[in-house]
Amino acid sequence: MTSTLPSRSLPKLWCDLNACGWTGETGDDCYYSFDREKLAALQPTAGMRVFVWDWSDDKLVIGCETIFEPFKDSWRARPVTDTWYEGLPDDTFAA
Repeated sequence: MTSTLPSRSLPKLWCDLNACGWTGETGDDCYYSFDREKLAALQPTAGMRVFVWDWSDDKLVIGCETIFEPFKDSWRARPVTDTWYEGLPDDTFAA
């Protein structure tokens, strides 16, 4: 995992990181479960980059940069290699 917080300019979206690869497709490492209200407010487009995150058990932020892809009637977020972060949150993360 990397240890650098994502750029403050990158939109941040809560995501259930356990909801990875639920399509069962070979090599599916995408995320599917997001804060739907905030997702709608972002007005996502294909190729949009977003930092998806969740809390670890000890309240550290865990997440990575992703790229939105259309999926069925919604979106999925494909992780960008080497952008993982685990560490303390800053003021750009919701509580």
